Amino acid sequence: MNTQPDAPKNRLTIGCSAQTRNRQPASDNPMSSPPPPFDFSRLHARQAREQAEAVAIAAQLAALVLERVPPILRRYGAGRAWLFGSVAAGRCHGRSDVDLLVLGIAAADYWALRHDLEQASKTTAVDDHTFGSTS
Repeated sequence: MNTQPDAPKNRLTIGCSAQTRNRQPASDNPMSSPPPPFDFSRLHARQAREQAEAVAIAAQLAALVLERVPPILRRYGAGRAWLFGSVAAGRCHGRSDVDLLVLGIAAADYWALRHDLEQASKTTAVDDHTFGSTS
């Protein structure tokens, strides 16, 4: 046998305002409809525009490298050189550096070569990975 009195049907909950207690269920509330789906078209257009800009910048930097770097490398007696990284991949941006792998220069010429490459580019940093000969 239950000796506790029945709980009142209109019991107040501490911390709830009258508005909260009297709120309509979510299914009846016109403000509870789901938001409209997100329109990705502007986002996709922006991404395409940025990718096209990156390809154009990469082409400009690659052309700059092909024009200015070979004479400098010949002056230092470099055996081979490779362009790699974001410029070579066509995904660079305005602040990208130029990644070069240079083989066959004397270790003593490293800093002078780096300086000359940076002066020739003037538009971007040069990140050269140089492996010199033992000469």
